[in-house]
Amino acid sequence: MFCLEKEFKVEFNDCDPMGVVWNGKYFDYFEMARSELLEKMHLSYNSIFKKGYMLPLTRNKIKYIRPLSPGQRAVIRITVVEYEYLLKFKYEIMDKGTGVITTKGESSQMVTDLEGKSTGFVPDFITEAFKEYIGSL
Repeated sequence: MFCLEKEFKVEFNDCDPMGVVWNGKYFDYFEMARSELLEKMHLSYNSIFKKGYMLPLTRNKIKYIRPLSPGQRAVIRITVVEYEYLLKFKYEIMDKGTGVITTKGESSQMVTDLEGKSTGFVPDFITEAFKEYIGSL
């Protein structure tokens, strides 16, 4: 569908004692990209919460291909796969210098009310923000 790319630097504190990014840190990178994409659509998690909704993760999947190391420059690409019935994203992390893909992943988020009950749909204000953003590309 459409995507956003964000460059970042692997920090020393992202890494484990073996000198590579700790496996759980990649989910933080996914969240960083997801949050930035939503903010570009004027949909911060706070604004969604204030309208009475939450977006809990229901699925996170990752494939480690090559490690990232401290000081390395990387790019994360987030691609929107679905936004009408749930929010589904795919991710690729690549070395900025070589373009070699180091990690792939995907995530899904459902929409719930503030009590955690599934709405079974994505509210119009969210789908409209996605459509408006797609139209601006």
